[in-house]
Formats: sequence, structure tokens, C-alpha cells
Amino acid sequence: MLRPMKTPIYDFVTAYAASSTARLHMPGHKGIARLGPEPFDITEIAGADALYEAEGIIAQSEENAASLFGTAKTLFSTEGSSQCIRAMLFLAAAGKKHPGKARILAGRNAHKAFLYAAALLDLEVTWLWPGAMPSLLGCPLTPGRWRRPFWRAPSPMGST
Repeated sequence: MLRPMKTPIYDFVTAYAASSTARLHMPGHKGIARLGPEPFDITEIAGADALYEAEGIIAQSEENAASLFGTAKTLFSTEGSSQCIRAMLFLAAAGKKHPGKARILAGRNAHKAFLYAAALLDLEVTWLWPGAMPSLLGCPLTPGRWRRPFWRAPSPMGST
């Protein structure tokens, strides 16, 4: 039997939207419902917690999500996949154990956010080129195509 779970973020934004608090903070719509969700759109205000230093309602909600997903930890993100890609590459670069530039393998159809983050983090990218292309949108990679870069040194002529 499922037990009811607390909803700290929902409870906070619902109470805030129902209050008569003057919104002298971002976002600029000031909670005026033009499309519907604006009254629930807030910034990091007192009681709302801080996404990157969560200790209150966001931390509680992340713990709830981890429990639901069966994971050791769940972290919320903003800005969709772009922010997550940047965070993933930053953590990969920060965790490298060998001297020199961090090296990462990537399919040639990588997201633009990957390209920008790799450049900013000064990562060495080894491109994995696909075999026969069934369509312009595909990038099929066989095990042989990704295994090869692991077992040989990088080419002096640049990335493969």
C-alpha cells in the first residue's frame, strides 16, 4: 500500500500564490495569470530554498523523488537537457585521474550544449563516427566503433 507523500514545493508555491504578498522580485509577470501557471512561477525567495544549495523544500522534494525512483540521490535541474549536459561534462572533467586534458568520447551528432561545454572545459573530444547512415537523423554506433578509441593512443593528427 502506498503511503501519502508530502509535497513541500507544491505546498509552498500554492500558499504563496494564494497570499497577497507584493511580488517585487523576478519573474517580471509578477504572478499575473495570463497563460495559467504564472502564479506558481517564483524565484529563490525566503522559504523557497535554493536549487544549487538545497536545504529546505527542494531538498525534501529531491529526497521524495529519490525514494520514488529507488535511487540513492536525485537532484533537480533547470533549463532542460542543456544544463544537465554541462553538469555531466563538468563532473567528468573534475573526476579525471590522469594528467593532461580530460578526454571524452562522443557521437558525432552530439547536442550543441555538449560542444560548447567541451570547449569551455577544454576537453579533448574523440569523435565516434557512425557506420552507414540509414538517415540524416541517425548516428548508429557499433561496439567496434566505440571500443577502438579506448585501446589505442590518440592520433597525433587530432581526434578520430
